[in-house]
Amino acid sequence: MECSRMLIIPYGNADTRGMLHSCSKRDFLNYTVQYLERTMVMIRLDSILQLLQAYEANYPEILKYAFVINAPKIFSAAFALIKPFMNENTIRKVKIFGTRGWREVILNEVSPDQLPAHWGGTMTDPDGDPRCPSKIGCGGKIPISYYNNWNDEKVDDSLTTIVLSKAGKKVIDTEVLKPNTELRWKFHSEDYDVAFQVTLDTPSGDQEIIVPYQRVNSHMFPEEGSVLCSTPGTYNILFDNSYSYLRSKKLHYSIELIDPS
Repeated sequence: MECSRMLIIPYGNADTRGMLHSCSKRDFLNYTVQYLERTMVMIRLDSILQLLQAYEANYPEILKYAFVINAPKIFSAAFALIKPFMNENTIRKVKIFGTRGWREVILNEVSPDQLPAHWGGTMTDPDGDPRCPSKIGCGGKIPISYYNNWNDEKVDDSLTTIVLSKAGKKVIDTEVLKPNTELRWKFHSEDYDVAFQVTLDTPSGDQEIIVPYQRVNSHMFPEEGSVLCSTPGTYNILFDNSYSYLRSKKLHYSIELIDPS
């Protein structure tokens, strides 16, 4: 068997909605990056990494195969939609199965003693549990008591509060005087989402897109982010509700410039 290390992620048990209610998106992304970095350290220490080609933009190749088991039909349909945006090498490594046929394929790549019995191998916990929860986080429902109820909390005095009218928008022009100034933002809305975008006025009179236009679920958790402004000029922060003809939105936000020194 060539594969001496594998990661098992029982995502079907993950309470994604609960996680996003219980922490900020930045915390969630930071945890994901930290997990990848820890994985890279583990692989380097075990000396089993064989570089093939770049897997994604920020990390070297660490994936040999990804087995998706018990996948509903809608997963295959969704995967077909995103395949045109994926690297061909990555597509070939994703193996999707329903309820049958996956054990034999996995065991062609993984030694049975390295695979929990629940997933077709022979490994068990010391107490005989075939899911090996001592090694694998099996997920589960996050208690509602952990949720951060942003709308019920007192609004931070450092935030500016505005109301986006029905089909309305707010553009905040921010002058950046020094190159490599950091532009930071934080905002959350009440009850409903808003759209967000950052652009830069160019000498020709056009606008360069810095952060693409996107609708943000800022009513579920605060949105935080930043960009490094390499070019001085006027940066336009857009909060948009033009797609909503029935509801106005209350928005709390802060915008900060961090001097490069």
